[in-house]
Amino acid sequence: WDEDILPDLESRTHDSRKRIMDKAGIKDHELRGILPIHPYAACVLKHISSSFASNQRSMFDFIKNNGNEDMHGFQWYMDNYGPFDESPFLTIDLLWAFFYDNGKNDLSINIRHILDRYASLSKQLNKEEQSVLKTVLLLQAISNSTGDSVEIFLPNERNLSYAYEGSHLDGGLAVKCAEKLVKDKVLYKRSFNDGSFL
Repeated sequence: WDEDILPDLESRTHDSRKRIMDKAGIKDHELRGILPIHPYAACVLKHISSSFASNQRSMFDFIKNNGNEDMHGFQWYMDNYGPFDESPFLTIDLLWAFFYDNGKNDLSINIRHILDRYASLSKQLNKEEQSVLKTVLLLQAISNSTGDSVEIFLPNERNLSYAYEGSHLDGGLAVKCAEKLVKDKVLYKRSFNDGSFL
């Protein structure tokens, strides 16, 4: 782990870790210490956990859910994915099942209102498009809850690229996927200010 796997995961998330360090004030050794949780997913995890009306979906519950297959928490991820997979990171979209599918009734209403759109928007989408749509909606929901005041949560091209750094949707593929969703009228892109996908 220390000699081969961790250095590879660190090199694949260099830019996203730097962005989270600069914008969220989290130290690099802390971000490296939580790999294979992607740095962007870690920030979303922290914020979405705080949006629950009760403690039923806390960060601790996500990490320590004892591998319950139905919960799709961190232990489930560890049982089903590994460092040699094409996409070795727990990315933002993989938070969806735990926090939305299994916990939407405890989400704050403003977050749930945005995430509820997935069911109608995701029909006929392939796996990558579904992944990107989940990420855009989670970023949008968190950004909306902060009054669009936290730059790293804006659902724009830059943050979408960082959110998939080191994964199979790296190298602009996540953004291309989002652009296709705009073309297909699943999402639209704000033409002013930050160019966010909505």
